[in-house]
Amino acid sequence: MQIDIRIPFEPDADLGREYNRIMEESRQDWVLYLDDDVFIRHHPNWYAVCLAAIALHPEAGMFVPWASASLAPGRPQIHPRMPRSLQQSSARIKEHQAFARRVWDVRRDDDPGVSTPVNCLVSGLFMLVSRAAWRACGGFPETGELFGVDQGFCRRLLDAGYDIRRIERLYVYHLMDKDTPSWMPGVATSTELWAQWKKKR
Repeated sequence: MQIDIRIPFEPDADLGREYNRIMEESRQDWVLYLDDDVFIRHHPNWYAVCLAAIALHPEAGMFVPWASASLAPGRPQIHPRMPRSLQQSSARIKEHQAFARRVWDVRRDDDPGVSTPVNCLVSGLFMLVSRAAWRACGGFPETGELFGVDQGFCRRLLDAGYDIRRIERLYVYHLMDKDTPSWMPGVATSTELWAQWKKKR
């Protein structure tokens, strides 16, 4: 089995449409959507961990990891042992690497793909999605918006009876670029776009 790995980009801001287009053209059973400000190489075997998670629960609708930053309500992907100094912090990548190792080592006897059903709204920074579940729940909502598509999809998955599971030994670093201005003149960062979107709500 292989995982189709994509970094979606939709200049017209209809992210749901881009997510659905990727699913329609994919030939794999599972698609991993990554934000462009996510760093997953803290764990040298992250891809094998994802495969192990699928092997244990192929019936799941979606898998997500622990993460350094998340905009989801209740922040279900923020590890309870994460120091407050690292939460929502973009600057200290070596400390995030060390924390990722602690997450991996916490229970050495576990299967590397062990996961827990969280069954709530999660962030779209890293979504490992079953194409069968995507098809059964009606796909991603095409709202014409850049934000909120991930949580709308979570609702569809849950309403269709699918689990959303968190991979317990996988941690990713989500920059969220709040401390990083755009290097391209005239191009807004995702944090700036988020602020603009919130003002319109």
